[in-house]
Amino acid sequence: MLVGVFVLFAFVSALAAQDAAAQSSCRQVDGNWSGMMGGVNVQSNGSTRAVVRNCQVDWTLPDGSTNRCEFTQRGGQWEYACSRGSRGTVDVSANRLRWRNAFTGNNYVVTVARGTSNQ
Repeated sequence: MLVGVFVLFAFVSALAAQDAAAQSSCRQVDGNWSGMMGGVNVQSNGSTRAVVRNCQVDWTLPDGSTNRCEFTQRGGQWEYACSRGSRGTVDVSANRLRWRNAFTGNNYVVTVARGTSNQ
């Protein structure tokens, strides 16, 4: 019985540590971002903005529509997946995010800088 309690405690502690690490990573990308979207086979190139909170992204596309996305981090690599099916990788620096659609048919790059948004 005591061994079972210890195993349960260790499991819960490990989950809490993972959650704390994920929240810390998400804070790294929290904020208002604005910039440009462009690429081949993309109908809506132009200005774009994103509001990131706890790795949840409200991405306003150049045509004004919203794409809901989520950032995740796996082994040091950031990735994104969106409600409209787009997904790919994100290069993160202090004041810049560069999204690369790597897995769907529309090849584009979104480069945004930390700033203010009117949302």
